[in-house]
Amino acid sequence: MKTNLIKRRVGLLWGTLVMACACSAVYGVVFTSSPLSLYNVFPRDTQGENGIWLQRRIGSTYLNLTNVEPYTWKYPPQHYGLPIIQKSSTPGQIIAEPYAIQGFDTNDAIIRVRNDGAGAIVRVTGSAGQTSGSVRWYIYKGAANWDSPLWQSTSPASFDLTVVLNAGEEIFFGVDAGINDVNDHSYWQDITFRIGGLMITNTPISLLDIFPRTTQGENGVYVQRLLLSSGTYSNLTWYADYSWYTPEHSMHYNLPLVVRASDHIKAEPYADSTAEDAVIKIVFANSAPAVKITGIARSLSWPGDVTYRIYKGATNWSNPLWQVSGPEGGSFSIITSCNAGDELFFAVNANGSDVDDHAAWQDVTLQGYMSGTEAEIYTAVELKWETEAGKSYQVLYRTNLESQTWLPLGDPVPGTGNPVSVFDSTRTNATKFYKIVSP
Repeated sequence: MKTNLIKRRVGLLWGTLVMACACSAVYGVVFTSSPLSLYNVFPRDTQGENGIWLQRRIGSTYLNLTNVEPYTWKYPPQHYGLPIIQKSSTPGQIIAEPYAIQGFDTNDAIIRVRNDGAGAIVRVTGSAGQTSGSVRWYIYKGAANWDSPLWQSTSPASFDLTVVLNAGEEIFFGVDAGINDVNDHSYWQDITFRIGGLMITNTPISLLDIFPRTTQGENGVYVQRLLLSSGTYSNLTWYADYSWYTPEHSMHYNLPLVVRASDHIKAEPYADSTAEDAVIKIVFANSAPAVKITGIARSLSWPGDVTYRIYKGATNWSNPLWQVSGPEGGSFSIITSCNAGDELFFAVNANGSDVDDHAAWQDVTLQGYMSGTEAEIYTAVELKWETEAGKSYQVLYRTNLESQTWLPLGDPVPGTGNPVSVFDSTRTNATKFYKIVSP
């Protein structure tokens, strides 16, 4: 028989703490989806202006440089005022020259940037260059991590980094002269910060609206394939607006294939010889109490038979938040935690054959979940049967009679000599078939 289950959720509060204080006009960096140029917010005459400090590092010690004129910071007692960090007249360029005359202290030129906004995935791009000399450029997170850089180079190069920066955390741009600073005229060029993932808010976000048009990672969304045998992900190739595929499987219709249509996202896996899931990955840019994920997984043809999975974390495809198999698919409504840098996956598997596997994700939305206590009513099935003590029983199910595969519902149930019951939610499947076996 069917019974109604009432699921009560604990209220989650998502607020902002506002503090008033008497302090100087020093404003921290707040990252958004719009590009923020370090050149444009470079401090004119105040340390900490816009959340930026200009310093020198000797080992684990950081000391502020001195402002000697607008946008120019030095260590005046030292040789040629080195280290020096200065906003150049060349647009986008910040001069940063270290100090390392033999026999004196080695002083690296450090630009220190603090996140004073909410925690977020931040994409950091730019380049390092020089007009003469020889230096090492390096970028790291956290004051103690100069010897574990996120990026470094001893020759002019560009960088494109994705960094999780929580509120109050810092990213450092350092220049090291080695043992000699002769003619070490170095600089940073076009350093830019922007949110590098999907910002979760209390406004519903449609996956259809944010699906990448031409660029992987657009809106924090990646279109990929997963080789299950090795757990390896790789990006699909763009071939037309909102269309991505795997060109090397040309004899098998370039599968996996993921394409945005007018009201759904078509996702076709590959399974003739090597099982490859069609995957949509979403990277969360910020932290929130939770995120609610709703939508429908469905087939675009018959008798295509696939497995749909939604999971969080690249290695958790076998431990999904939600899963359904069969041509009719099913609807889903999931609430899960949401931290900056978390990765959410929508995957389709061909179940051994990709013939007519024209699957789709429809009406998928993501929304920051912030409501107070609420009740949601779902349907469920109660299965009850007689048992014998000393035996164990396994409940199996499938979602259609055409499927040859029975899936386990939970763990085996020990017999007691009395009737036992098992409940199964039916909110994601309108139809299920069950059988009970005793191994």
